[in-house]
Amino acid sequence: MLSIKNDLLTLAIHEEETRDIIALLANRTLERFEKLEHRTDQLEISTNLQGWLLTLEEREYEERIPTENMRLFQVVNDFYSIKNDIWNYNDFLFMRKALRIVKLDPKKKISLNTFIDQIVDEIYLKEVGFNKFNECINYHKPLKIENFSHLLSMKYPHLYF
Repeated sequence: MLSIKNDLLTLAIHEEETRDIIALLANRTLERFEKLEHRTDQLEISTNLQGWLLTLEEREYEERIPTENMRLFQVVNDFYSIKNDIWNYNDFLFMRKALRIVKLDPKKKISLNTFIDQIVDEIYLKEVGFNKFNECINYHKPLKIENFSHLLSMKYPHLYF
């Protein structure tokens, strides 16, 4: 009787170890699948960005959107619709290339005051107007938030005077 009891205890211990090993294997497999899924997602995003960049010239932004800042907003919105998570160095290179393709200088230095003046001037143009401007800047605004600018001021209070 004692021998049978010891054998059963030994089997129970081995079964528990086996369950622990299988659970660990399952967790590691899940982690690998999640990493693989993330890499696949990033590869898909990169492929979509490359396709977008290759066809950017054919989209004729210069003809359709004659003003520089509205064209800039459109390019950024298009880029963001493909890549809306954290940008890496290559993403910035994609953006610079895209800006060059649509005849914008990505290295152009401009003061905030000049930028705002240019936007205001563009808004007053017949082909832009405030509605088009409003559409461009609200294209990717956070959902279900009526006034999202106050969130920016709470997160970055040093940017507001």
